[in-house]
Amino acid sequence: RKIFMKYRLKNFLDDRGLLYSFYKKNFRFKRVFFISGFKNKVRGDHAHKTLTQVLINIDSKSEIKIGKKKMKTFKFNKPGEYIICNKKNWLKIHFKSKGTIAVLCDEKYDKDDYIYR
Repeated sequence: RKIFMKYRLKNFLDDRGLLYSFYKKNFRFKRVFFISGFKNKVRGDHAHKTLTQVLINIDSKSEIKIGKKKMKTFKFNKPGEYIICNKKNWLKIHFKSKGTIAVLCDEKYDKDDYIYR
């Protein structure tokens, strides 16, 4: 049995930034990933049919908009701030500077769970 091992998270890069993804069976959250956003770029901009997410600020300065018909705006300015985004709520993240947000999800990735306008 190996006690110490080095692992690398899977990552996906596009023009908005970098996303790291982690899966672990029997974990309270089914998926954990990190969004690295570039200044003045928008991430998210969708809702989920069944997924609930917890967004945890790592080191970003960002504006988070969440809601169904009426959007509520939150600002991430300090590490450790977090927001819970329940299913069927639209989520839009606007990075004011380069930074990272951790996202904990109660479901595995399912492309059919996404709602786009």
